[in-house]
This record gives sequence, C-alpha cells and structure tokens, in this order.
Amino acid sequence: MIDVGHGNCAVVTGAEWAMMIDAGASAAVIQTVAHLGITRLDSIVISHRDFDHARGLVQLLGRESLEIGAIYIGADAAKNPSAPETANLLVALADAKANGRCVVSRDLDDTFTTERLSGGGVAVEVLAPTFATAMTGPKGTSPVGLPMTSNSVSAVLRVTLADGLQILLPGDMDEVALEELTTAGADLSADVLVFPHHGSLGTVPDERGFAAAVMRAVGAHTVLFSVGRAQKARPTHEVLSGVFDINPEARIACTQLSSGCLAADTGLPNESAALTHLTAIPGEGQSRCRSCAGSMSLSGVGMTGPDSEAHEAFLVATASTPMCRDLRPPLS
Repeated sequence: MIDVGHGNCAVVTGAEWAMMIDAGASAAVIQTVAHLGITRLDSIVISHRDFDHARGLVQLLGRESLEIGAIYIGADAAKNPSAPETANLLVALADAKANGRCVVSRDLDDTFTTERLSGGGVAVEVLAPTFATAMTGPKGTSPVGLPMTSNSVSAVLRVTLADGLQILLPGDMDEVALEELTTAGADLSADVLVFPHHGSLGTVPDERGFAAAVMRAVGAHTVLFSVGRAQKARPTHEVLSGVFDINPEARIACTQLSSGCLAADTGLPNESAALTHLTAIPGEGQSRCRSCAGSMSLSGVGMTGPDSEAHEAFLVATASTPMCRDLRPPLS
C-alpha cells in the first residue's frame, strides 16, 4: 500500500503479473512502479472517480514505457465534472481507448468473475457494488431502501495472495453499501482491512458504530489507514474506538502521522534519514518527514514492512498523543 497522502493506491504483484487498485494523486505512484521494476500492469481498478483515488491515472497513461492491459473504473459519477482534473482524466482515458493502448471500461460490479482480474497466483474478487447498485447509481435508492451517494457505489475488492493472506480494499464504502452487503449475507472476511474513506466518513452520524460494523463483518487482525497529514485528524477517535470495540488487539498502521497523534508539524523529525523504520517503497510523506508507517508491504505472513520495532520507537519519540495507543482498551 503506497503512501499517497490523502488518497488510496495499492500495487499487487504475483508471478509475472501486477495490478494496481486505485491511483491516488501523488508522484509516489509512478515512483513505486519504477522502484518495483514494473513494466506492465495487467489491470488498474479505480474504485470510484474521486480525484484522491483516480488522478494518478493521467501520470500512468503518460508513461510510454508502461504497458497497461485494462483499466476498470467504478460506476459513480464525477463529483466535480467541470474541474480541470476531470477533463484531463477524461482526455487521457479517451486517448487510451481510441488508440487501442488498453481496454477502458466502466463495467465494474460484483458480476465480475474472480478469473477476470486474477493472475500470478493472486485471486481478486469484486464484492461491490452489486449490479443493481451500479445500475442505479448516486442519488438513487439502494436495494435496502437507503439514499445513495457516489461512495455507496465504490468498488470493494478482496485480494487473496498466493500464500493465503486476504486483504479487503473497500475504497470509500459507506454505511449504505455496508448495509446492503451485510443484509445480503455477503462474505467480507479478510485478515487485513484498508479502512474505508481514510478513517473518517464525514456524513455518517455514528462513526463508532459504523467502524464496529465494518470490523464485525471483516474480522481483520490488521487495520491500515491511508491518510494524509491534515488539519482534520484521520482516523477519527470514533472510528478507532469502533475498531477496538470489536478487536482490542487489532494492529493499527497509518501511512502518514495523523494530526490526532501530533498536532503541530514542529514536532516532526527534521531529516527523513531519521525515519529508519520505513520500507524502501517510495512514499508521499517521507521527504517532508510526515510518514508514520509510510508505504507498507504485505505478504502471506502479514505486514512485512515497516519494521515493527523501529516503528514503535518512532511513535514513542514523535507522537505526543498516539491514538492507536491511547484509545486501545486495557488488555486483560
């Protein structure tokens, strides 16, 4: 999982195979492709068209040395259709489609077979949106009778690595999508959860209850937050409390250091060389010393980077109010 600041991007690799899930707006996306030596992405899946999930597509399509097999984009509408970024993205995709560089499709829902996206010993499932939800779209009414937004049709993917580790990447899944999935008895179980919407839902009146419901459905032992260091603390206290309500022992890791853990930037290290716990994978926050866990690496044994002991030492030295510690209930 790449530290792209406020946004999402994950790169999944298998035997002579690679895919990207979301492409947040950061130079770290292209840098990571180069760092990993990837010359072909068999597919790129964009959970929905928010810029913090999709803007990096323009950079990827502009890299002539990178071969792309297919781009699948979620069925939501652009939230800012008149923005220059929207026009740039549409032009880049239209050019790719017209010149035959790659398949470009908005056909992304739970009718996708696992084989369609999988490869290299890695299984990739599209759990949401359902066909009915994708066809209805934002501002419609979900199958369980709730008003939908663009986040309600965010794609939810589960990746199962060759050695068995399961990771759930739910994009910006909201309470409407979660209610539909759980009511239908969908299996959302995974070992690792990339928490939806960067750990702050905004419009959800009960964030703690939502987080608990997500954890109950997923059963993850590790919860990752793809966050930028911003004025609003992400993840929120309510979300973390909901996570711990279900699993007090959950391992928590955030890409960048939340303002809820350290309020002022003056408390950050002065040199990126001090961040000895980070992986070698490029990250948006590293040069400005905003990283917490930074870009993270996972395999069948779980999280293999950042280094856990060095990461702990960084938290002790830097985070004056570490939420992942302060909000965790005492373990018996």
